[in-house]
Amino acid sequence: MTTDPKTTQHKPLYYILLALGCAGLLGWFYLLRHWQLMEWMAQLGPETHKGSMNLLAIMLWLVPALVIWKYYLRWLNKHFDIRGQFDQDRHDAQYQTAAQDQTTAQGQATAPDQTTAKGQTTDSTTGAAKLNEKQIPAEEDKKN
Repeated sequence: MTTDPKTTQHKPLYYILLALGCAGLLGWFYLLRHWQLMEWMAQLGPETHKGSMNLLAIMLWLVPALVIWKYYLRWLNKHFDIRGQFDQDRHDAQYQTAAQDQTTAQGQATAPDQTTAKGQTTDSTTGAAKLNEKQIPAEEDKKN
């Protein structure tokens, strides 16, 4: 088994830089604590809502850090040629596929139902299989 020396050589450096990015996020949070911004934000609200105000301060403080983290990870993956699919890219691809399927389905004329070997009819509009209904003669028809 052969391994690519380029990826083997850069793998430890990638993880070190990833750990530094995580440390940067923690440092950003502790900067909030050091500057006592949580306490300042808690004083803006009533005493009964002190915990909520702390949570609001954390959320507002971490938004720019998480945006920076997002672009840092993308840069890191691009720099080390690490390929993968981001959640947003996967969502966009699924949305485009669904939109294409919908336009294709709208453009097709309704085809007649097709009967399968098991005696099921496939509805062309929904694509669902349904059993063929046998007509059972009514009691009155049996007597005649």
